[in-house]
Amino acid sequence: MFETAEKNIKRNNLSDRVKSYKMDILNEYPVILSTTFSSRDSLNDNVVYDYVIMDESSQVDIATGALAMSCAKNMVIVGDTNQLPNVVDKHTEIRADVIFNQYNLSKGYRFTNSFLQSVLEVTPNVTQTMLREHYRCHPKIIEFCNQKFYRGNLIIMTEDHGEKDVLKVIKTVKGNHSRNHFSQRQIDIIKNEIIPNDITNKKETGIISPYNNQVQSLKEQIDGIEQATVHKFQGKEKETEPDFVLTYAENQAEDYPTTLGAKYFAELVEERTNGRIRILVQPVGVLGSENKVIKQMQYGGIDFARVSLAQLAEYIPSLNVLQMPYLYTDSDHMWRVLDGEIGDAFLESVSADDVIGLSWYDAGARNFYNSVT
Repeated sequence: MFETAEKNIKRNNLSDRVKSYKMDILNEYPVILSTTFSSRDSLNDNVVYDYVIMDESSQVDIATGALAMSCAKNMVIVGDTNQLPNVVDKHTEIRADVIFNQYNLSKGYRFTNSFLQSVLEVTPNVTQTMLREHYRCHPKIIEFCNQKFYRGNLIIMTEDHGEKDVLKVIKTVKGNHSRNHFSQRQIDIIKNEIIPNDITNKKETGIISPYNNQVQSLKEQIDGIEQATVHKFQGKEKETEPDFVLTYAENQAEDYPTTLGAKYFAELVEERTNGRIRILVQPVGVLGSENKVIKQMQYGGIDFARVSLAQLAEYIPSLNVLQMPYLYTDSDHMWRVLDGEIGDAFLESVSADDVIGLSWYDAGARNFYNSVT
């Protein structure tokens, strides 16, 4: 009990310190991540952000959405009215309807609406942009949704490689097999027909049901496969979902040789780990300057980076030796040194500063310039 109280005191003290230094934090970290519920109080209830971006707004209720809106000068609301709305239990729905009808509120403020629905009803002329590109599902799967819900407006970026039975429908025999949102007949078909005939990797398989009772029964009868309701599964992936997602920082452009090398490295890692490890290459310095990237690597915020020797030498002065002029007679000489014992020793020295040196890049020959004529 005393240990828990002590932890709570430390947590509260930390929270107070964070709120007292809100502007210092914003200057150093201009992007703040938060849930909609905590957005108002993440730093301080007096903070007003230049922009608040709300993702998955079709899953947000109007009350917590309003909290996020109250601390924004501008707001970008991202969501899909064709996705499942937020879940409102029956008891809350009845109570909300009593208040709604008592005060004769506009239907846009009905609590059973998602925040996205409310915004579109209350401000129908708000600027809207459709994010048309789709990068996730197999073309045969998303094309069904494209025609059914989006009038063919989606641009499908995934490719069909001739996979068999990508979308398959199994119709059960007619009859009333469902009781209290539970169907044993469907569970039997999954156990006795689908799993033996179609499932080769249980870890990369998911079973989705609209009802909690069915999910609970599935969990009791089927082991080794993830099972959940549609709401809990929304946004998840199977087959392509890696065990680890790592970040690679690069300050050069998309088509620069070092960036292309980083992308090839990421492809090899994903291929040789059978998709278990994915490396996201972030070029053009989007993760910060080389100096800031090194600092983020030291505390684990970034996993890989290609940085210049000059920046790294600020942390490990011995590396300045490698920047001296006239060390090598030609490129072959340089690579014999860097790929040999001397180069290995310098890479090892990097590890003493919480960064692991993996390899060397060639930045090309350099010239001397003088401002004095």
